[in-house]
Amino acid sequence: MSLAVHSQTYSLVVAMSSHSRLGASGAKRWMACPASVTLSEGIEQTTSVYAEEGTKAHEFVEQTLRQSLLDIDVKVDETTTEMQAYANMYINFISDLCRDLKAWPEILIEEKVHIDWVSDELWGTADCVIYDELSDHMHVFDLKYGEGIMVEVEENPQLLFYATGCYYKFMPETITSWVIQPRANSGDTIKSWTYDAARIALFEDELKGAIEQVQLMEVRTHLGSEDVHPGDHCQFCPAHTVCPKHLETFGSLVEAKEHVVVDYDDTFSVHVMSMEKSLISWMKAIREGMEARALTGDIPDGTKEHSPSMD
Repeated sequence: MSLAVHSQTYSLVVAMSSHSRLGASGAKRWMACPASVTLSEGIEQTTSVYAEEGTKAHEFVEQTLRQSLLDIDVKVDETTTEMQAYANMYINFISDLCRDLKAWPEILIEEKVHIDWVSDELWGTADCVIYDELSDHMHVFDLKYGEGIMVEVEENPQLLFYATGCYYKFMPETITSWVIQPRANSGDTIKSWTYDAARIALFEDELKGAIEQVQLMEVRTHLGSEDVHPGDHCQFCPAHTVCPKHLETFGSLVEAKEHVVVDYDDTFSVHVMSMEKSLISWMKAIREGMEARALTGDIPDGTKEHSPSMD
């Protein structure tokens, strides 16, 4: 499988204030469920204390690595002792890898990458990319500061996105994706997966196919449950609360609320249990949306009796 050479411009950025609707961080979702892009249009993105905590951790490691590996005079923000300890796992791993190489590598930190030969909307920011010319090998790193959701590295669309975006800068023979999750409450805190250029070419084809599906969904006058594809990628979907599949699936459970639990047959009980994580996530997204409205004074009738905290 061959790869054509594409010319592109690379720029080092300190921070990004916005995200592409077809960006790297959401690639797992929109590639698996192209309809989610259309369904998410116009829905305001919300944040959380966990997301803000992750942002602070990323800023701290970015500043520290720029200072220690690129010798750039940059102010390192103060942080908690706990966050610094967790962040140092990521910082030290990357620093040790660079210093263990026979020659100093090229290092990109918070690198804005584009896959504009496929679509102008394909861009994102890679946490760290390292290229070792002697071994003709590229390393792509992603820091995950969360502790509750374990992130896998093999066939990880977000990391494949970053690798594809940086591939034509170096044209490496092999690539290793790394997920470093210092606070992981189970499994490995450092995971890696190595592949070659053939996987990059295949991922480009996968991107093209997903974008074609996104475009098909955009011209539909109506999107139904048959158009969406639920999965673990739903958790952070902006359209979580308006997804027709979720409304259909969870609505059927709500309609069954008058049943006594002991009357449920095993099939129904197993069905409910299989949807537990998705159902909780869906309810949480609805609550967060209602709380955001409440902060503006827009409190729908009946809300207070179910959530006194919104009073």
